[in-house]
Amino acid sequence: MKIRWVIFSMMVLLLTAMATPLAGQYNDHDRQVTKEYIDKHHDSLPAGLKEEERKPENEEHLKAGVVLAPELRREVHPVPPALAHNLSKPPAGCKHVAVSGHVVLVDKKYVVKDVIHPEH
Repeated sequence: MKIRWVIFSMMVLLLTAMATPLAGQYNDHDRQVTKEYIDKHHDSLPAGLKEEERKPENEEHLKAGVVLAPELRREVHPVPPALAHNLSKPPAGCKHVAVSGHVVLVDKKYVVKDVIHPEH
C-alpha cells in the first residue's frame, strides 16, 4: 500500500512539472495573445512593436541568454497594458518589453530570458 502511494505521488509530481512552464519562458498562451494583439492592432501598433522597427541585424541579439546591447536598450518600450494584462506574470526581477518588433522577457540587467518573434 505504501509503495502505491509513493508511486502515485511521484507520478503527480512528474505530471505537474511537465504541465508547468519554466520560469522565465513564454508559453503557447503568451505567443497566441501576442499574435492576436498584433493582428488586431496592426495599423496602430505602439513603439517597439511596429513592423518597420524589425531589423534583421537585431535578430542575433534577441535570443535567450544574450544581454541587450546599449543601442538596443534605447529602443526598449513598455509592452502595451492591454497586452501585458494577458501575458503570464513575469518572474520576480523580470519584465515584458517591446523592442525591434518583438515582445521580450528581460531581467534587471537586460539579459534576455525569452522572445516572442512575430510572424513575418
